Amino acid sequence: MNQYTSIRDQVEYGLDTIERGRETKVSLRALLYVYKSLQEFERFFRASTFPRSLRCVERFILQPNGADDLITVVYYGLLDNALPEDINKAFDGTRFEHPNHPFFFAPEEGDPWRPRRPAIDAGATWDGASPKDRVEFALESVPAERTVEVSLRSIMFVFMLFEQLNSFFHQPLHYPDLESVRRFFAGPDGAYQLTREALEEHIRPALPRDILESLDAGRFDHPESRPPTEAHEVETGQE
Repeated sequence: MNQYTSIRDQVEYGLDTIERGRETKVSLRALLYVYKSLQEFERFFRASTFPRSLRCVERFILQPNGADDLITVVYYGLLDNALPEDINKAFDGTRFEHPNHPFFFAPEEGDPWRPRRPAIDAGATWDGASPKDRVEFALESVPAERTVEVSLRSIMFVFMLFEQLNSFFHQPLHYPDLESVRRFFAGPDGAYQLTREALEEHIRPALPRDILESLDAGRFDHPESRPPTEAHEVETGQE
């Protein structure tokens, strides 16, 4: 019988096979891009300001320059390029592939048919800065040649988390309603808690002091950024 697993199980599977203390060199600008991308998910799906409608989630993810574009840049580009050759080759096997699917692959009880949802307008614009705009703001102030050494286990933790975000959001059948999104992010083994851990335990410790000071001082904050609650209210009101 198929057993379905938590998001944490999927993310952490095989990480213990990576030698403790092993590090990898990463572009600081790329790492900051990853950090700010995770911040977008953390702020948007925070329990106290959780989106009020599925349409709001779809706009955040699917609208041009939205969170799906961040996933593509980070998962298929920045993090994939940061992995050493032996780790990349390991994905041809099962070293990091959990033998069971994540819980959102479990079939729905009853009739699996779902009505087609209205498509997101490819020409839609954001009321304020887009997620991609916010992430990329001021990154050019970080020299392109500057690098940092990061724990390989930490980079893999973040990579595997983005793999789950990609797997969940690329298929609308995984989130037919707002409650499905809530389940994906909820609990100690859900995507929200893992996002917090990725930010605070895996990326932030690797950032140099000057970058941390700039982050905390808001120097990388887009001037048109809005609090999540306000953004959700605007999005919901557009329905």
